[in-house]
Amino acid sequence: MSVDPRRKLIGDDEHGWSKEEVFNFEGGCYAKCVNLTKESEPQIYNAIKYGTLLENTTFFDGSKNVNYSDISKTENTRAAYPIDFIENIARPSIGGTPKNIFFLTADAFGVLPPISKLSIDQAMYHFISGYTAKVAGTETGIIEPEATFSACFGKPFYHYIQCIMLRCSAKNYEMIE
Repeated sequence: MSVDPRRKLIGDDEHGWSKEEVFNFEGGCYAKCVNLTKESEPQIYNAIKYGTLLENTTFFDGSKNVNYSDISKTENTRAAYPIDFIENIARPSIGGTPKNIFFLTADAFGVLPPISKLSIDQAMYHFISGYTAKVAGTETGIIEPEATFSACFGKPFYHYIQCIMLRCSAKNYEMIE
């Protein structure tokens, strides 16, 4: 979804938004690789080279060639690589403010309409709710889809933020004593 040969890539994930621009925090890409071929996803396929970290992939016996169709470990095979490995990128990773916003969600049960124009209040509600689904291939132990909510579509990351806040608080208390 993030790689479109007709548009410059700002980033794959984790973006910030100010009054003047949208910008990327991470400087890299984390692409799904299951059944990847040069014909199906040429930009991603060509980005996988020395310096790429492959997850859950296997190699063809006796070779250094990745077997992207082998899902014996999981369907969630991935490649992590620097954004510079993609040819058509924005330098620096900054773009103008958006005119339209699309919320993408894994709605496995058809709860939401395929596309809707939302008011500001509706958009805020859906963003804060973070309705999505856990699906096989990306979640351990999931065979059938499960509805779930991930506040602001970021729940997996909040625990780490809380740990950092606790450490900062502890240091502040130590300074007071």
